[in-house]
Amino acid sequence: MKYILTIAALALIGLLTITGCKKKKSDPIVATVSTTVVTNVTDTSCLTGGNVTSDGGAAVTAKGVCWDTTNTPTVALTTKTNDGTGIGSYVSNIAGLSPGKTYYVRAYATNSAGTAYGTAEKINTTTITVPVLASLLTASVTSITQTSATCGGNVVSDGGFEVVARGVCWSTSSNPTVDLSTKTTDGADIGNFTSSITGLTLGTTYYVRAYATNSAGVAYGSEVTFTTSGATLASLSTTSPSSITLTSAVCGGVISNDGGAAITMRGICWSTSVNPTTALATKTAEGPGFGTFISNMTGLTPGTTYYVRAYATNSAGTSYGTQRSFYTTSLAVGMSYGGGKVAYILQPWDPGYVAGVVHGLIAAAADQSTGTGWGCSSIDVAGTSTALGSGQLNTNLIIAACAPTNAATICADLVTGGYSDWYLPSKDELNKLYLNRVAIGGFVNAWYRCSSQSSSTYAWEQSFSSGTQTVYPKTDLDHVRAVRSF
Repeated sequence: MKYILTIAALALIGLLTITGCKKKKSDPIVATVSTTVVTNVTDTSCLTGGNVTSDGGAAVTAKGVCWDTTNTPTVALTTKTNDGTGIGSYVSNIAGLSPGKTYYVRAYATNSAGTAYGTAEKINTTTITVPVLASLLTASVTSITQTSATCGGNVVSDGGFEVVARGVCWSTSSNPTVDLSTKTTDGADIGNFTSSITGLTLGTTYYVRAYATNSAGVAYGSEVTFTTSGATLASLSTTSPSSITLTSAVCGGVISNDGGAAITMRGICWSTSVNPTTALATKTAEGPGFGTFISNMTGLTPGTTYYVRAYATNSAGTSYGTQRSFYTTSLAVGMSYGGGKVAYILQPWDPGYVAGVVHGLIAAAADQSTGTGWGCSSIDVAGTSTALGSGQLNTNLIIAACAPTNAATICADLVTGGYSDWYLPSKDELNKLYLNRVAIGGFVNAWYRCSSQSSSTYAWEQSFSSGTQTVYPKTDLDHVRAVRSF
């Protein structure tokens, strides 16, 4: 009986189990999720994410992050990401943030039980740095020449961005810029720099500014001005007047320094008063140039003292050479005068020249002999000279030392044209007769005697065929032409 009941009880229990008395299953809960630390923060974005470590007993159908300026953002906001389903870690990219602002972000995970959130992480977006121009100063201009100068500047601040170019720019107008070709490039850094300015025009005012370029643009230092050195007057000298006639002469000059500027005109100017200038009409214009030039003076008045100076003009003005003077003759070589023909007129560099007074040599109109010896052979006539102006003394010395019949006595005894002060010309005086033989006239292609002794047995002679002057025995018989001084 006991056993029958036990079996019956067990059967009843089984029946109850079969008919619905089964154990009830637990309901799902929200998932478990954590928020990843925020990284890669910029002015508008960052990188974060989350990790779903439990689905709460129901499938995770959405996960991601949501953010707001409040510290409890939810998925009700549009500012969220959707980074898939299921458990595990994930990465979320946040974009569209505002620079320099604080945000809060939370990871989320949604299942049938609802949405779970991780802890809130703070986001501080960076501030946008707006580029500003560099700050700099323009240095003083130094070492100024006619065509160059030295300047520079000091970049005291780069404006927060790298200086990629610096230098100076200049112009003949105010406020020069780097758009001009007249600029330098002197590195790419802050601090002091030096610039060489070249290719300038002399005597010109320039405006210059230092500049520095960064990503914000080009900054300029204060403007400074300078003026290049101007041209100086040219340096020149006046050559000695020559080829002087009754109404003309030749002169000129030598320009040794143009003063740093092109010579635009050069020539000579003359007057009967001292220090003639180009303001006078009596000048020549030989055009631009450098070095030596020659000018012809015409339209002069006979028997007049003139003063002449070379001149040269450049952008600095007109400068003058040394003053020279000369005297136009009232007589001309070859003219009949003083008992014969004018043979030579003394010039300023000749012995015996007197300014303002005409002196020279008169040659007899014809030869006094076609064959006469010098005389005094083997006798040393001391004191004779070859110089211009010594013929009269030479003649007197010969006559005093020698027998009466010789070339010197023939000249001394001559009386013609009312004059009796004739003498045998010296070596240099005879050469003047040779040089002007055509104008004087009456000479033949033969050797002519002069009063200059070479030794006790030799004296000087000159060929009027070739112009050669040499010594021959005193006994040689040669032509004689007397002269006198006036």
